[in-house]
Amino acid sequence: MIPFSGFSQWTPTNLGARKVKESQEKLEFAALYVLNADQLRQSLKNAPLRFSSEKGTFISLPTASGRLEHFQVWESSNMAPQLQAKYPDIRSYVGTGVEDPTAYLKFSISPVGFSSMITRSGISEFIEPYTEDRTVYAVFDSNARRGQDKVPFEKSNLNEPQEKPVKKKRRCR
Repeated sequence: MIPFSGFSQWTPTNLGARKVKESQEKLEFAALYVLNADQLRQSLKNAPLRFSSEKGTFISLPTASGRLEHFQVWESSNMAPQLQAKYPDIRSYVGTGVEDPTAYLKFSISPVGFSSMITRSGISEFIEPYTEDRTVYAVFDSNARRGQDKVPFEKSNLNEPQEKPVKKKRRCR
């Protein structure tokens, strides 16, 4: 049996009276969660380094499909040792899916919150802080529509000149 920790790290929630971050206002999320970051940090405390031969630590994360998915993770922080010693609460990790071995996970956790990206089958899923107080996290995939990010595609023929170039007048000296 594989030891999974963190079944209660993520709790489904609703927005309540919390204010949404301006950058997230048009996000079409799959679900909202509250994270018990202390419990997650405790689970990751003994995570082996990425290129070690040790088995990774097991955690679970919510996905855009609405279920918790299990991952085996390794620490992948890229700070110089002196800088990592100065900021021990900033850590990055990589992982692979247990149920879906094609799922690749990257995430970081710091005093300002948690953020992650899971890639699989050409789709990326994200978990990001959704509220200004960073207590509520949105889970969404790369198909989530953000109104400000949608730019209509315009077709053009590169063989046809779009505008005639303006010729500069030369001065004779």
